[in-house]
Amino acid sequence: MQYDRDFVRSFAGNSSALINGEALVKKGQFIQISQSVDGTLLFGQCQGSGKNPYHCSVDFFDPARPVARCSCPSRQFPCKHCVGLLLAALNSPVQIADIPEEILSKRQKIKARSEKKESSQPAQQSEPAGLTKAKATAIIKKAQVQLNGLDFADKLLSSLLQQGLQTLDANAIKAHQKQVMELGNYYLKGVQSDFIELFLTLQKSLVDQNYTSAIEQVNHLYGLIERGQKYLNDKINDYRDFESIKETSRKDRQQSPIEEALGTAWKLSELEEEGLYRKNEELLQLSFEVSRDEGGAQFVDEGIWLSLTQGDIVITRNYRPFKALKHVAAHDSTFKVEQIPELYLYPALINPRVRWERSVARHLQEADFEKIPAYAKGDYALLLREVKNILRQQLTTRQPVFLVRCHKLLQAGENLAIADTQDQIIPLKLTLFGADLLKLSQSQWEKGCLLLRFQNNLGEGSLWAEPLAFIDDRQVIRYLY
Repeated sequence: MQYDRDFVRSFAGNSSALINGEALVKKGQFIQISQSVDGTLLFGQCQGSGKNPYHCSVDFFDPARPVARCSCPSRQFPCKHCVGLLLAALNSPVQIADIPEEILSKRQKIKARSEKKESSQPAQQSEPAGLTKAKATAIIKKAQVQLNGLDFADKLLSSLLQQGLQTLDANAIKAHQKQVMELGNYYLKGVQSDFIELFLTLQKSLVDQNYTSAIEQVNHLYGLIERGQKYLNDKINDYRDFESIKETSRKDRQQSPIEEALGTAWKLSELEEEGLYRKNEELLQLSFEVSRDEGGAQFVDEGIWLSLTQGDIVITRNYRPFKALKHVAAHDSTFKVEQIPELYLYPALINPRVRWERSVARHLQEADFEKIPAYAKGDYALLLREVKNILRQQLTTRQPVFLVRCHKLLQAGENLAIADTQDQIIPLKLTLFGADLLKLSQSQWEKGCLLLRFQNNLGEGSLWAEPLAFIDDRQVIRYLY
């Protein structure tokens, strides 16, 4: 069992558990710290406010999914005692001891559940695995509810436009916001969030009288409603005759961004049934940021990762509702490679959102850096055409991310630009630390790649890219925090 402080910080889930765990260590609250002979279990006792100490442990029986256990009444997982135990063991001597019978019993139960789950897994098929008439009926029923919700959304948007965006005042916007809350009853959280974002944009437009962003949002909603209706009708027709669902229909669903745009809540088992998963993935995080999503009333922890096995860019998003911050663990940045036995992907044409249940982190190696340049785009003209095609499709990501090979760095007025061997230029819009690109040496630049997030400025009619990270043959430099 080997871990470091970075692992503990990630395992803690939030800064509160980490700070409180450190406080326990500083106060010397840990009476005893033990480790099993095979190094898979760390356990001990921590004196709390009561008479009897708490018994806490962190079980690495499955290294990809460590389990924290504690006798304390805390509802936080992991609790501060388990986090403190890990921290204390980093700098304190531990004694070797046998694994308690209680832990062995719990391990056996976990193993039995895992074996039962594996034995019940159906063989891989060309059709969605395990699809039955009952499942198909449930899918049709849910899709019909979503269709009803899109009809309701269409009427809301039409009513809004009939009044005229520029005639809306604060009271009218507030009245429409109340109506939009009904969309939560139709499995359309994505549509609901887009409407809320539109109203927030309109509130700003009342002040600056600039309606460009609001019109862009209206066009997005119209496109989402229209395509969503067609997609759901096709889906219903497919599942009515579920026994003969065509492979082409399945692939269309795998690549369609509409489910994500509508706000469909996927179970991992459903993603697996649709073939939206990969085995034995390795991901390297190149960028991480936390943003405030007012439309969804939540914080979003977003990580941008490079697959070291497939070479594509994927995204992780952890949603933390404002009203439930104490109950949802925050994600954090990492500089290690995540080794993932099963990676689940949400439907998308590019930069799919991904999730996983368990992983093991390892340090970056020289071989990892050797792989990266082969995954980067070198022909900027082809890249720009691809980006423009993506941005023309309303329901795909509005900010596609690509890894690009470096050649020349140019000064373009107050901004910078990059050029390829054919002198095709990509304008850059610098982030807070983006100007640090100028500090790179020529040798670094020639060996390097840039992670770029493209954006289309409708007001200016321009396309530019935001540098998120620079990667050469020995390091990753991030420009966004």
